[in-house]
Amino acid sequence: MASKTDEEKFAGDSIWRELSKVPAVFTLNVSKSVSFGKMKTMKNILLEEIATLEKIPVKHEQDDEELVQALDLLTWLEYKIGSKQKALEMNTKALALTNKQAAFSLGNCAHLMWCEGKIEQVRTCLDSLLRLKESDSSEENLAVVKAHQAYCYFRLGGRENLSSAKTLLAEALNINSSSYLWIWQAGVVSRRFPISDIENEQTNLRMEMENKAKDLFQRVATQSPNPRLRAFACSDLASLANARKEEPQTVKGLCDEALISYGIHPYVVLNCCKSLITTDLSRALKLLEEASTVCPNSSILRLLGKCYCHMAKRERKNPFLLEDYYNAAEASYRHAVDLGPLNLGARFDLANMLQLRSEYRKAMLEFNKLIFTGISFHETHFAPILMKAYEQAAQCQLRLCEDAGYVASLSNHVTISSLKNNAEIMLMKAMEICLNILSSEERKRYLNQPFESLLVLSGRKDTPAILHLLSRVHCLVKEKGRSLEILNQLLIYCSSDPQVIAVALKNYFDSGSCEEAYALLQMSSARFGADIFDEDLCRKVALHAAWARLLQISTGAAGIFKAQFDRYRQQNHYLREEHSAGHQALSCETDVSADKELLDVLILFDDSRDESKGESNLSNICGKLQQAMSKIFGLNVSYNVQGCCAGRSQVDVQLEEMKRAELVMVVIDKEPINEYFESLLHFLPSLMEQREDNPTPAQVLMVFTETGVKVPSQVSNFHAAPMIIKPLMASIGSFEQKCDQTEPGASRGDNTRIDDDVKKCVEDIMAFFCCLISTSWPMP
Repeated sequence: MASKTDEEKFAGDSIWRELSKVPAVFTLNVSKSVSFGKMKTMKNILLEEIATLEKIPVKHEQDDEELVQALDLLTWLEYKIGSKQKALEMNTKALALTNKQAAFSLGNCAHLMWCEGKIEQVRTCLDSLLRLKESDSSEENLAVVKAHQAYCYFRLGGRENLSSAKTLLAEALNINSSSYLWIWQAGVVSRRFPISDIENEQTNLRMEMENKAKDLFQRVATQSPNPRLRAFACSDLASLANARKEEPQTVKGLCDEALISYGIHPYVVLNCCKSLITTDLSRALKLLEEASTVCPNSSILRLLGKCYCHMAKRERKNPFLLEDYYNAAEASYRHAVDLGPLNLGARFDLANMLQLRSEYRKAMLEFNKLIFTGISFHETHFAPILMKAYEQAAQCQLRLCEDAGYVASLSNHVTISSLKNNAEIMLMKAMEICLNILSSEERKRYLNQPFESLLVLSGRKDTPAILHLLSRVHCLVKEKGRSLEILNQLLIYCSSDPQVIAVALKNYFDSGSCEEAYALLQMSSARFGADIFDEDLCRKVALHAAWARLLQISTGAAGIFKAQFDRYRQQNHYLREEHSAGHQALSCETDVSADKELLDVLILFDDSRDESKGESNLSNICGKLQQAMSKIFGLNVSYNVQGCCAGRSQVDVQLEEMKRAELVMVVIDKEPINEYFESLLHFLPSLMEQREDNPTPAQVLMVFTETGVKVPSQVSNFHAAPMIIKPLMASIGSFEQKCDQTEPGASRGDNTRIDDDVKKCVEDIMAFFCCLISTSWPMP
């Protein structure tokens, strides 16, 4: 591939700098605070909302504006998820609706064209943006941009995003105070605004924000010419009145106004029915039944299922009606799950209802499906419901151990003992999640949930609190003389003497009880700090627990891998920073979502290959490697400068990305490298030197696609991975295929019965990860 001239490179630099300043979702600081699972969930929600907005029979001006807001955000979500063609389609729709006169949509278009390598189209977008900026209505356009930015922030949620949305909407309304769409959105942000963790500030601030939201909603409800926005505002006022425990008649009156203004709409129905469910259950049920026919979505059907369950409790003395209502609830929950596979709340409600009806086999299947979906994304915001699912699934499994029919149906290699062991592991995982939540910034919110284990802990990490939790879990499995020996032993080992716990940990590990050893390591580290244990033992325990989970054909080891990588990072930084004052103990478990600004791994490769000319498919290999490292290891992985091929990506942009990474993985194949990639390799040695202005440089790891690859002289002194990438990718592909084919919750028996092919794949994956953290596998 011919190298680009200096003039062309300079032009590319100039365009890149302009792109970084244009109004677009791509330039907002949101991606690091939004997880992949949350992106997929939000995508599904927006698709439903867009379909509803497109069907409005008589549109008002701000209906189209909200539609464009949703399309702009969906453009970015589709791109981040990996559906570039759909991103282009959403952007095309937004541009058509605005006649290519909306700065935010044009900014998104410019970024998409850049990623497609269409430089002329990028320039066209930039020229259009410049004309808008210089037009007579530039101030009005600025207000629209701020409102669209605020929309993205508050829809994606989170403390920092909501704070940004609040500020931006205030600035937009200062310029144009007549937009009832923005006024309503400002009310929504005020209602959801995160409250300070300082207890004496909570009540006053919450009341202040609720009063502000109420004023904004009332303004829209009484003055907006748009009946849809009036209905939204009335339903929000009903929800607010219900939360404040105002008179039921006030709530009903506001719901009446909302429904009269616009009729059946998902947002209005959900707000009203959540408010009516405690005061007028029959009416809430009737509204939800109608909505489930007119505009069915996962949230409406879940709430309908809840209503049927409430009706079943009301009619519990009539066995026929009781059965009818429970059957209707099950059908509604299942429909909700079909429409929203990531609606874990709907699946949990379904499983919980089946458990209450003593249908333990069906309940356990649903809990296991929930767990399978939750751990596939290793998302922090799934943690509370995953914790409950693990605990309830364990209870169902223990109940089934007493069911003679179920026991008789078991295959030869699955015994009651192995089922109890599985239940024991699930309880251990529930406790592990519980302790992880305690270290997260959202601890307070989870502690307010009606879940006994969190309430018992009440934010403490001391010995009595953990002993209390262990006692509670022990009681769950001690019915009718049942007892899990491991819990008895944990209660004995959890003494106030750290040395006793250290001995117990080694005993668990030496006996091959990987999950139990890891659970004990987690709990003890929360109490005493990880420095009471031998560093090598801690690493062995964690990595063997990850190994055991991978052998069960599960991606549920991601949290462990991520924690070990972060621990490795902390140790490297501590060793290099000689100016650091004092030694601080490293925690055993690192919050997977912590330190969002850092990039864990940057995969660096020559992306100038042309497969059509018979050259290597290096870009395809590295793309799959990035996805696998994110999914299996839970790492934040990127490669090259996303969206820029070799001829257009600039060295300084790439170097900034390399500085942000903890580990730079340089992938080399047999093909000759081009001039651009060679210039990057030339910078690597100096970039990785430890200097006063660079106290914690990134690590560099050389990886080869096959044997016989010639190492470029610029990087010949860097450490090289012992494995070859192509056989590794074959193992990863085989493992991921097994994951896709494995039924959620299927019992695998013990590790000795696992296929040799699976064992080989897992060994290769473990060896690769250990290489990333400068250790070896199998561990000595």
